[in-house]
Amino acid sequence: MVDILKVEVLGEQLSRKSESLAGLRPSLERILADIHERLTFRARTYIRDEIANYIPINEDLNYPAKLEHSADVVSETAAWLTYFWRRAKVYGVEDDIAEERLGF
Repeated sequence: MVDILKVEVLGEQLSRKSESLAGLRPSLERILADIHERLTFRARTYIRDEIANYIPINEDLNYPAKLEHSADVVSETAAWLTYFWRRAKVYGVEDDIAEERLGF
């Protein structure tokens, strides 16, 4: 949204029609400043709440177990996707699409 306001609206659109839309520029600049302020506030709040005040629990510190769990999730997902694309072939999905998906 910030890029759209900065580049497209303020940069391109208003510069082309500067006479007729000149009154819009202050309002759009205030909206852009409000968006920037809100993003900054949310980022600071997230850093304060989720990073600076983070207290790890035992599960967070047991990294090998987390890796093993992740591997299990990946294996289960791969098995499900294989099943899904094989069933999709039965129900008429183009063979080349299904074969490509099965080759993950």
